[in-house]
Amino acid sequence: MALATVAELYAFQGVPLPDPMSEQVRVDREALLEDASDSVRGYLRFSRYDVKPDGTPLRAEQARAIMRATCAQAVYFDGNPSARTETIAQYDSISAGSLTLSRRSGGADATATTDPRSGRAIQILTAAGLFTPRVTTY
Repeated sequence: MALATVAELYAFQGVPLPDPMSEQVRVDREALLEDASDSVRGYLRFSRYDVKPDGTPLRAEQARAIMRATCAQAVYFDGNPSARTETIAQYDSISAGSLTLSRRSGGADATATTDPRSGRAIQILTAAGLFTPRVTTY
């Protein structure tokens, strides 16, 4: 389930909701929001906040921040399509058993990659006290 609606995405961008909206546009926007929601859930992995029985944040300002961060991530993905698939696109092959990753070599796709994280989404979550970067020790 997406953490924001298509109407919230349009409102976040400050543009009116198309009326009527074609089915294809609605489906595309919903898929974009699903991908953005997956990213935002990843950002929230180490966060601690109270939730309602349905899993949504108890505090309205935190729920709003999560919705806004999802919209920001969706806008970022929309403007940077390669960021949506970046983790897979940089490999020629990936295996799970005994983990085998083969990096892509040569060609335009092997050059510098697009960061899949929206800086604005991170800022929104940080301001709401929801983004906690993982601390790695060696």
